[in-house]
Amino acid sequence: MICFDTTPLILSIEANRIDNPTAKHLKALAYLKALQARKEVIMIPTPVVAEFLCKYTPEQQADEVELLERNFAIYPFDLPSSIRAARLHPDRQLLNSLRTADVSRQHIKVDLQVLAIAIHNGASSVVSEDPHVSKLAQGKIVVHPIPDIDAQAEMFQN
Repeated sequence: MICFDTTPLILSIEANRIDNPTAKHLKALAYLKALQARKEVIMIPTPVVAEFLCKYTPEQQADEVELLERNFAIYPFDLPSSIRAARLHPDRQLLNSLRTADVSRQHIKVDLQVLAIAIHNGASSVVSEDPHVSKLAQGKIVVHPIPDIDAQAEMFQN
């Protein structure tokens, strides 16, 4: 099972919806399709769902939730995950080194929730485009950006 952070989710879904998808969109879509072809379970933590849904109107959100439920495994931030997040919380020195203009305290809290959900529920890795997430993971789970996929080669491997 592989866990998607918000950016990989948005990029892979938007790739089919926008007129001129970027190279990042196409990369994310190719990776998603490769995982689906391998029948890999793709975990989407509920904090990622919340971030994803923010860009839609309440009327559109129902359709988006249906799409997510149909294509991904949704995992909640439950009590065991919250305990895991508290244990993952970095010491003050690491926390201060991660906080920048682009990475707020709230951003770090959500990323800790995503990591905790992934670890607690047995994901093998987290796909994130945020470089600070691997430092937050502190070696407890593999964190990597969206990999380059040769879509045709991937189709013939199974």
